[in-house]
Amino acid sequence: MSDDDVLADPRVHPDSFVVYPTDYDLIPFSDKDSWALTVTNGHAYGWSIRPGIGMSGPIALNRKGERVIESRGSGHNKARRWPLDDALRIALSIVDSHKAMGMSAAEAVAKRDQIIAARERA
Repeated sequence: MSDDDVLADPRVHPDSFVVYPTDYDLIPFSDKDSWALTVTNGHAYGWSIRPGIGMSGPIALNRKGERVIESRGSGHNKARRWPLDDALRIALSIVDSHKAMGMSAAEAVAKRDQIIAARERA
């Protein structure tokens, strides 16, 4: 069975999508997945935006990119759940300003550049 056949199978449904920041490939840290966002299926309640890739837990992001704690299995989370296309648009609009370790992806790349420049001067 080819990859196309597998993906066309009606039993296969994506359960999450990863949105990467612009400078993702240039981030020098081993945990650079922290700068990505995961849009994950909340099934009955809609799609949520989570920091990082493959991270679990109650942390989600709201429309402004602020971290919020969600309670599991609660209808109170509906304010942070959207249809897939809306969730992807929101994730794309906030991913470049999303901070991990206190800095955005662009700031992490700038820090890498500063470290490289300092090493070259030494």
